[in-house]
Amino acid sequence: PSPYPKMKTTMMDSEAAAHHGLVPLPVAIACLASQCVALYSTWFLSAPATIQMPEVAKYVGNFVWLTFQTNLMLLGYYALVVIGCLQALPTLEGLLVRLFPLAFALASFLTMAYYALDHFNSE
Repeated sequence: PSPYPKMKTTMMDSEAAAHHGLVPLPVAIACLASQCVALYSTWFLSAPATIQMPEVAKYVGNFVWLTFQTNLMLLGYYALVVIGCLQALPTLEGLLVRLFPLAFALASFLTMAYYALDHFNSE
């Protein structure tokens, strides 16, 4: 027997059972809620795409906007993150880990591209 006390290096079984997913549930819910707010504001608070781009928007509606498409994809990603927090699904967790670089890149690019290309454009 070792004279040194055993160090706690991992979560106890009860702690591990209570925590599923890659992030804590409140963080996942906050991310999902932020995407819901973004989509809501695009859908209900912005000028309709049919006014800003009438020819294209009559066929695809708000999908004409890259921001709308990206926020919809991120909504799906964060919905899966919330599901992963509520259920211990190893396959889903693996998928979320593989999709995280895409989600991060989409969100980062969306922010930079919007401010670089659109926000300060006076048209």
